[in-house]
Amino acid sequence: MINEFFESLEPMQRAYWIISIPVTLVFALQMIMNLFGSEDGVDSEISGETESKGLMGYLSLQNLLHFLVGFSWSGIAFYSLLDETYYTIIISIATGILFVIIFYYISFGLSALSEDNSFRIQDILGSNAEVYLTIPGHMEGVGKVLVSHNGSVHELNAGTEGDLIPTGSLVVIKELKNENLLIVESL
Repeated sequence: MINEFFESLEPMQRAYWIISIPVTLVFALQMIMNLFGSEDGVDSEISGETESKGLMGYLSLQNLLHFLVGFSWSGIAFYSLLDETYYTIIISIATGILFVIIFYYISFGLSALSEDNSFRIQDILGSNAEVYLTIPGHMEGVGKVLVSHNGSVHELNAGTEGDLIPTGSLVVIKELKNENLLIVESL
């Protein structure tokens, strides 16, 4: 039955079908993997594209896949509607390019929704904190402070050059010493 179907097609029409079937299966598999949180989803492809420059930034397997989906299915759809084969090829190429552009903008829009909540201690300089464990005065020891940053609370080591700061006091973070010790002052 499938052989009869392919035998009845003209060579160009058969080529469109031969391209469309595997490409559509791979595209469907990719979409399912993206929906269920595969590691090789939209995120990894976008970061590779936006950091590249020039034409090579647009040449990727994902863009090739999108092009071939648009190219093959538009070729199948328009083959019997148009008299001239080259019109079908031109429309197929234009549709393939349009698919690449559409999916690029969809992916770019989705990547804009991502958020970086990584904690970098330098980002909290100048922030207020609450003393969790008493901070000895004049840098004679280390206490602890609680700092809220990007919706999470961090417990960090702190010292002060001033007088002792008791538990529960509010302080401001002035500087970072030795990459992991905050220098604070009372408010």
